[in-house]
Amino acid sequence: MAEHHIDKQTIEADLFLTDGTAISGIVYIETASPLLDATQDLLGTERRLIPCRGESGELILIGRRAISALRFEFAGTGPAPTPMTVLPSVTTVAGGHRFEGVLHIPSEDGRISDLLNDADRWMLLVAGDRGVWIDADKVIKHEAP
Repeated sequence: MAEHHIDKQTIEADLFLTDGTAISGIVYIETASPLLDATQDLLGTERRLIPCRGESGELILIGRRAISALRFEFAGTGPAPTPMTVLPSVTTVAGGHRFEGVLHIPSEDGRISDLLNDADRWMLLVAGDRGVWIDADKVIKHEAP
């Protein structure tokens, strides 16, 4: 049987889980896509487990549905995949993690409530040189200062 192999690249990331833990390390994404698309594809996949390496190099398999947010270096990732509306935001997710920055809302969604009410969608929040993909389904509270 032929072996199926997909080239992967690694990105340094912090994973924030619904049980309140945070894991820092590297996450594997497909190399064919730009970083923004690849991280969103990774999180939106139907795969149950996402492979990561912890800070000390150990292999960790994370249940995709247990991830509330994924933070990564945003600088140099290129333009957003679709036209965006930006909104200052403070968002708290399952697990108690809190993120402050500028929420990027796809222009076709129009309002934050439309984005939050659209199941299985990931929102992009940018804080300086860090991007955070937030699972809209795991949002506990959103504030627009």
